[in-house]
Amino acid sequence: MGFKISPSGTFNSMSDSNPIETFSYLAKELDRLALGYLHVFEPIVNLGAAPTEAAPAEAERILLLLRQIFRHTLIANGGYDARSGDAAIARGEADLVAFGVPFLANPDLPMRYRKNAPLNTPDPTTFYSGEEKGYIDYPALAQP
Repeated sequence: MGFKISPSGTFNSMSDSNPIETFSYLAKELDRLALGYLHVFEPIVNLGAAPTEAAPAEAERILLLLRQIFRHTLIANGGYDARSGDAAIARGEADLVAFGVPFLANPDLPMRYRKNAPLNTPDPTTFYSGEEKGYIDYPALAQP
């Protein structure tokens, strides 16, 4: 079992007046429960397609603080690509990196990352619309 949080989330006017205090406390309590994972959505770049923008470069990243508190599997999410995801893992910021929006537009995302191939551009107007458009109509890479 795991838990997903969005400490800097602003979707639907959501906010927290003291996210460092709130989410540090939450991570400490979740760590005591020995959950399978903590999934932290904290944009590192302006995702464009998401209703959230990245924190300013000078802002303290909550993920880095939570990594010190939560001793189990930590999943980072929020604008990573193959290079930045690998770097985050290598630096010990996270154990895993989740790719949300890139997978919506690239059903073959792992292959594209391995081949350093260009990515399809996501169409955010189709996200969570309840229809197949935007979920099953993006082209895959041509197979050799």
